[in-house]
Amino acid sequence: MSGLVGFRSLSRRPGFSALAILGLALGIGVNTAAFSVLYGVLWRPLPFQEPDRLYFLYEEKPAEEQWQMLLSLPALREWRERSRCFQQLSASVIAVATITSGDRPEMIKTTLVSANFFRLLGVTPQLGRSFSPFDDVAGAGSPEAVLADGFWRSRFGADPGVLGQSIRIGESAFTVVGILPPNTATPGGTQVWLPLPMIPVLFPNFPGILEDPEARIVRVYGRRAESATDAETRLDAARVARQLATDYPATHQGVTASVESYREVAVRGVRRQLLMLQAGAVVVLLVVCANLANLLLAQGVGRTRELALRSALGAAPGRLFRQLLGESLLLSLAGGGLGIAVAFAMTRILVATAPRELPFLAHAGLAGPVLLAAVLCSVLAGLAAGSLPAYRVSRVDLNPLLQGTSPPGVRPRHFVSQRALIVLETALTAVLLVAGGLLVRSLIGLGRVDSGYSPREVLALSLSLPADRYPDPESLERFYGPVLEELAHLPGVRSVSAASDLPSVGTSCSVKVTGGKDSSLAGTRELECQAVAPGYRATLDIALLAGRDLEPTDYQTGRVSAILVNQRLAKLLWPGKAAVGRRLTLERGRRLGSGREGVEVVGVVGNVRHHGVDREEEPMIYLPEYWNNMSIFLRTTGEARLLAEPARKALWRVDDRQPIYRTTTLAEALAEATAAARFHTYLLSLVAGFSMLISAMGLFGVVSYHVSQRQRVFAIRVALGATSTEVIRLVVGEAVVLTGVGCGLGLMLAWPVGRLLASLLYGVGAFDPVTLGAVFFLMLAVALVASYDPARRAVRMDPANVLRET
Repeated sequence: MSGLVGFRSLSRRPGFSALAILGLALGIGVNTAAFSVLYGVLWRPLPFQEPDRLYFLYEEKPAEEQWQMLLSLPALREWRERSRCFQQLSASVIAVATITSGDRPEMIKTTLVSANFFRLLGVTPQLGRSFSPFDDVAGAGSPEAVLADGFWRSRFGADPGVLGQSIRIGESAFTVVGILPPNTATPGGTQVWLPLPMIPVLFPNFPGILEDPEARIVRVYGRRAESATDAETRLDAARVARQLATDYPATHQGVTASVESYREVAVRGVRRQLLMLQAGAVVVLLVVCANLANLLLAQGVGRTRELALRSALGAAPGRLFRQLLGESLLLSLAGGGLGIAVAFAMTRILVATAPRELPFLAHAGLAGPVLLAAVLCSVLAGLAAGSLPAYRVSRVDLNPLLQGTSPPGVRPRHFVSQRALIVLETALTAVLLVAGGLLVRSLIGLGRVDSGYSPREVLALSLSLPADRYPDPESLERFYGPVLEELAHLPGVRSVSAASDLPSVGTSCSVKVTGGKDSSLAGTRELECQAVAPGYRATLDIALLAGRDLEPTDYQTGRVSAILVNQRLAKLLWPGKAAVGRRLTLERGRRLGSGREGVEVVGVVGNVRHHGVDREEEPMIYLPEYWNNMSIFLRTTGEARLLAEPARKALWRVDDRQPIYRTTTLAEALAEATAAARFHTYLLSLVAGFSMLISAMGLFGVVSYHVSQRQRVFAIRVALGATSTEVIRLVVGEAVVLTGVGCGLGLMLAWPVGRLLASLLYGVGAFDPVTLGAVFFLMLAVALVASYDPARRAVRMDPANVLRET
């Protein structure tokens, strides 16, 4: 009955009800969307059997600060024999390969796995079967392949007849035996799964890698035994590591073990950002609740005659309280229903625009727990927004009003409550604006960082040449030489070169360096390196600081005699001295160069931030070599993307069986390196913007309400000679004071928030005065805009009419 009364009451105030429902829909929708992502990434059960028992197993060398190292296959066999708490252990190696079946070659992402890999995960193919134990034995029958659902659909048109057919990957034929289910959480976006013993077949340059105890190439997955606890598993891993260090000191001296859950490894880099996004969404909902409470207070005071009449007819204060609180709950439930629709749309947008680094995002959606959270959020919002107004209004002394001795609507205590709520809204909004402002300032700082090269108008074509067709330096030179020459003659190409890695997205190789007598390097150290083709420095516009560039004569097949080093390495090895002409001994599987004198440093180049613009430059060596995995760079005279198709045709004129793994521009690659930071910054800034808009609406409503309730006061002031400027100053001044107090409180609360954000910031402190000042003046500007129209209405009223009517 009270619900029907509440519905009728709200229907008589459609403008107020619509405004309240829309505000709640926005707040609840933002929270539900944020929680759907949070739940999907952090908590939703993974599509594996008993996912809480899945782990990654790593080895570590704390003394050398080497963490989460991969394992060798001989080490994995020892772990399988010695471990007591792992029910199963399996290995995987991610690689790229070329599929040549069909009418076009295509570079694909493959993962080579142990035969028990899918059984360990608890994944059953939707068609066919997974690998059999015979697939763990090299040469035991025809090699087999399992396809990912997406690749099966895109490459083979979802044809179930592909089972049992042979596909050619590289120079080898594989029989398709299974198709995985959709949305299987595959590492690295794997398209085809192959047996682990096929590594030497796909990569003939490494024939003994499966038995090399120093070849740390496999990531190890483990399934904890049902009878073992998490703590027991970690203790057992430490025991096995100690045994291996004793039995195999050559490879395991000082090596410890690290065991981490599957999900924890996947979400480690995004957990804090997602939790902060959810916290920001909760703050928006609190601002919405405070705003709704203000509206309900204003409406409640305006309904004092109605409530007085109900009281005179016998309604107790408790009944009035329940009716008013019920109206608030009706509003919040209606807002929650609309908020779920808002959340559905926002979640779709989040999933579509999120960076690829965000794991398990495909699992985000309005699942049962998310919908339950939305309903709970709606109820709590209704209670939080409605309790104070219902209590205040239901406890008003209505006798003077019934006796006609109190003018309706004048309730100083309500003014105090409304002002307090405005201060709260402003403080919470200021906290969000500071957080968003710090991230925006950090992102702007990242954009201004000198990456060490010029990414504009450079096209990059990433290749992975099959080792069975290009097994040695001579064959690689026979490919890259003609390809670079063909590309250099394309119209619109200024220069062409190649390197083993794209800049700003990391490096994939290292070399052991032993300094000469004149260097400060003690012993041997592993440093990052890149293989580069002639003209690399000039094509990427990297500064030459000393010496000369690499020349075609430095590219002696199978032998390195000259290298470039970056400024960071030159200062590290020869501080205060010239690096050109110095010599280093380099080893990468074999000793590079010839003779005892090592290779000569012929030039020093500027530092390039190869691991992203937010990380400092690492010491780097540039080698005059051609490798199987390289990216070709074309600096163009115009839009680089326009040369993608001509470049592809030019490459196929040299080898029509060689696909291009990735086509991008360096500007796009650089933007992708900061995509995650931009994504989180935009989201938090958007949330802060919503909060500021809602806060401004609340301030406008409160000031307008105060003006309407204090018409008699303003009329008396004007009648006594107050000017329009003085009245405007009075109204606007109140709004500015409330905003200033709330903003000051918010800036104090923002300090610990900035400390939490410190690890995500670049080039800006957690208590940045520019950001704090900008937020303070922005909020004051919002207060001026929100209060200006009510102030004008206060000036335009006719004092005589107001005094006669009141």
